[in-house]
Amino acid sequence: MLTRHGWPGVFAISRTDAAGRFRVGVPPGDYTVRVEWPGAAFDGSPFPVLRNPVVPVRVRPHSFTTVPLGFDSGIR
Repeated sequence: MLTRHGWPGVFAISRTDAAGRFRVGVPPGDYTVRVEWPGAAFDGSPFPVLRNPVVPVRVRPHSFTTVPLGFDSGIR
């Protein structure tokens, strides 16, 4: 889910592909990516654990922006 600073509500929604990648075309600006993944733990309970479910992102004109999302499978 993508929210834009100063914009009411959700700006865009996307799903990842099989490799975990996603692409959303948006105008330049400041956004927040909020991950919603059924089954992912945000509080240390059953794995996998999503390390950063909310990520601020700045999109610059005429460019792509990489959004790092960290997961911990619990495998050591």
